[in-house]
Amino acid sequence: MRNILQILFVITFGLVVRIDEIAAENWPGWRGPRGDGTSLESGIPTEWDGTTGQNIAWKTALQGTGHSSPIVWDDDIFVTACLED
Repeated sequence: MRNILQILFVITFGLVVRIDEIAAENWPGWRGPRGDGTSLESGIPTEWDGTTGQNIAWKTALQGTGHSSPIVWDDDIFVTACLED
């Protein structure tokens, strides 16, 4: 019975999670996963414009001054900032 439940879980999980999400490369720190600023991803924008919205999927205002590289992990983005007060 336990094996059947495990198999059902794997099949269900496989149907729910998209293949491109599994294959997407996380960006865990400064200069990326290999520390050299490269990515294995293809077809990504190399130019963007926050004013016109060119190649911008979303944006949000953040308080403070940025002092770090963003971290991208699966569907999450982590940033840090300094509130100078």
